[in-house]
Amino acid sequence: MPGLVTHLEFDNNATDSAGDNDFILRGTTSFSTQAAPVAGNAASLQIGGIESQALGGWTLFDGWAGGSTAFWLRLDGATTQAWANNSHHDLLFKYNVLETSVFKDATGQLKLITTHGDGTSFGTNTWVMSTASLPVNTWVHVVTTHAGSIASIYFNGQLVGTGGTNKTLGVASSDILEIHPYDGGFAGLLDEFQVYNRAITPAAVELAGGGGAPTTFTVTASAGANGSISPSGNVAVTSGANRSFTITPNSGYQISSVVVDGVAQGAIASYTFTNVTANHTIAATLSVIPPTTFTITASAGANGSISPSGNVAVTSGANRSFTLTPNSGYQVASVTVDGSSVGAVSSYTFTNVTANHTIAATFSVIPPTTFTITASAGANGSISPSGNVAVTSGANRSFTLTPNSGYQISSVVVDGVAQGAIASYTFTQRHRQPHDLRLLLDGHAARRGGARTGHASQVRQRRDGFGGRQ
Repeated sequence: MPGLVTHLEFDNNATDSAGDNDFILRGTTSFSTQAAPVAGNAASLQIGGIESQALGGWTLFDGWAGGSTAFWLRLDGATTQAWANNSHHDLLFKYNVLETSVFKDATGQLKLITTHGDGTSFGTNTWVMSTASLPVNTWVHVVTTHAGSIASIYFNGQLVGTGGTNKTLGVASSDILEIHPYDGGFAGLLDEFQVYNRAITPAAVELAGGGGAPTTFTVTASAGANGSISPSGNVAVTSGANRSFTITPNSGYQISSVVVDGVAQGAIASYTFTNVTANHTIAATLSVIPPTTFTITASAGANGSISPSGNVAVTSGANRSFTLTPNSGYQVASVTVDGSSVGAVSSYTFTNVTANHTIAATFSVIPPTTFTITASAGANGSISPSGNVAVTSGANRSFTLTPNSGYQISSVVVDGVAQGAIASYTFTQRHRQPHDLRLLLDGHAARRGGARTGHASQVRQRRDGFGGRQ
């Protein structure tokens, strides 16, 4: 193909089959029988560890306005697994001219990054990074193109990254091109390494693979509202490779289900397709996280009720009120919340509920209201009953007035009002006012002809609520 100036087939040697840029091997570099999928290919370059290098190509990129590298790459899975996140591992390096590395990002994905300089320096923070991740233990064909200040990356013939480097190629440089710098920390296989003295076109990228890029399949990844899947869209996967997907719900949402090729996998946060040999689909749905609820167990004893009652669900942070209602003739005796008495309250509110609770009420009969009638009689007669007589509210109470022999009732006065010479008096609940009852007894000595003086007796009510009848 036009522009090809170096081709290292690595078939058990580092000879340049396209030009005169033979490389030399250094350190632990060796050859492997695991060759890239190119017709007639017999071996590949195995590199890994410090001082494992292939060196040469002093004239490569020397004063070029554009250039490209193309090679087959197979990363060692065990080595990359041990790499720290946010670390990069150099693969190609020409001082102040070209640098290509494998970068393990913050999520553990392996990306290819590349940049170029103007022969005097590299740009600052001007790496171009692949949007797709590199597989491990799988061959992938990589092309990087460099023209002016723009660099691009291709995986298996597909553009996966492009951007500016802030530096323009073209300054002369006779520094050596290193495949795996001295302390790069890279490990894996490299095969069919090619260098072009121009930025090859996208149409020519696939041809640079020699036997053509390996078969790729597409995993179509999608997520519903309120979350995401990464990577998403139509994701190209090399035949036989693995590909992982991560599902991330938005705040306040959860993974509802993940469906792979029409089969539900459950509410899983990630899924890995292994040994991909066909197209696949993965789709995630998400749902709102239901609010946490707590239970308040509300109960009431006999002769009353609590509302609401039973096991009452309350959303975390909410308030919940309960009302205690005694039956007619009963009263709230006590209310116990979480085992502690809060008194004989008629209602109770739980505020900012963040735990389960209990509330229990007991009821007791309302004791009757009693009044006292003080009944007394002077000498020469009696009143029955007498003294301090307790009378239940609403009840009637009768008193009998009995003169001694030889005496008679002269007058009965109730609340200052004469009732006449009556022999009995009954208090009833016809009026609500204080009462006072006076009993006057006159005595007569019939046989002696002498008069006796009668004495007053009193019946008083200490509280309101009684009327009277004879």
